[in-house]
Formats: sequence, C-alpha cells, structure tokens
Amino acid sequence: TNLRGDATDDDDDDDRRAKASAQCVISLKLPSGYPEDACLDVVSIMSDDLSRETVATLLADARSRTASTRGNECAFETLTDITEAFKSHMATARATVENQADEEVDEEFHAMIKIDHMNDSKAYLTTLKKWAAALGLGVRVFHKAQSTGVKRIEGVFVALWGSNESIKTFLTRLRTELVDVDAR
Repeated sequence: TNLRGDATDDDDDDDRRAKASAQCVISLKLPSGYPEDACLDVVSIMSDDLSRETVATLLADARSRTASTRGNECAFETLTDITEAFKSHMATARATVENQADEEVDEEFHAMIKIDHMNDSKAYLTTLKKWAAALGLGVRVFHKAQSTGVKRIEGVFVALWGSNESIKTFLTRLRTELVDVDAR
C-alpha cells in the first residue's frame, strides 16, 4: 500500500498569504506485514522549495527513525515529523532571506551569460552553484538537452540576479579561475 502526504508551509503574515506557500510531498509505502513484520518505507520527499541536500537529510532522518519501528505503527508520526522538519527548514530559510534583505541595501541587478560549451558539465555546474551561493546570487542555467551519458553540453546560458558587486565577482571568477576540463 502506498501513502502520500502533502505538507504546506503557510505563514500567518497577511503579506505572505498572497504568495504561494511552500509545499512538500511525502511518499510512504506500507509493506506487507506492516507493522508487525516489516518497517514503514519512506519512499521519497519532494519539494521545489528545499535544496537537494536538505531533502536528502530529511529523507535519511525519516528512514533512520522508521528502521527501528518494527512492531509499531508509525505512519502518522513519520508524516508529522517530516512536516514539522519541513516547516522548520522553511522558517529558517525565510529568516535568512529576511535578514539578508534587511542587511542588503543594494539594488538588484541581472546578468545573462552565454557559455559556448561545458566539457564536464556536472563539475562545471557544481562550481557555478557554489560560487552563486557564496556570493548570495540567484542563478538559473539553461542549455540544450544532452544525450544520455554525454558530459559535454553546448549553448549554455546562465541567468544571474543579485548585487552588482556579486555579479562582477562571479564574472571575474568565470574568466580567471579554472572551471572546465580540456577536451580529450
């Protein structure tokens, strides 16, 4: 039997009600023999509002808690725990964004960068993500669909938004630091 739970992070602030609330979808599987002979299986946690690392952490925590529950019903408790953790992560993220907005007086700037190709796209994209996070920039990468198993991608566009100084620093790093591997 499969179960699916939805968690939302609704804020009480009227200004935020107009904005879409954050969502998290939790998928559980009740194996045959649950709860006496088998443990609850936390299949997945999906949210566009959380980083992959945070989702992986939530999933690992939930799976470790359910692994020791053989003989006990824990589906409702597991859904509740994941929902509370999701809300906690969203509150922390919201507070961080609000603090950054309060501290930052800079006007928001935008930049679109064309990158001809990426020989090792996975490493290249990881590097761009780290730089953007360290500089407090928003980033989106657009490229043509690549064939399965192919590391090289072409026709890449990187959209940046944030402070002017951060964008300048990002561009300087892109020009001066080693990012891609040479073609073989």
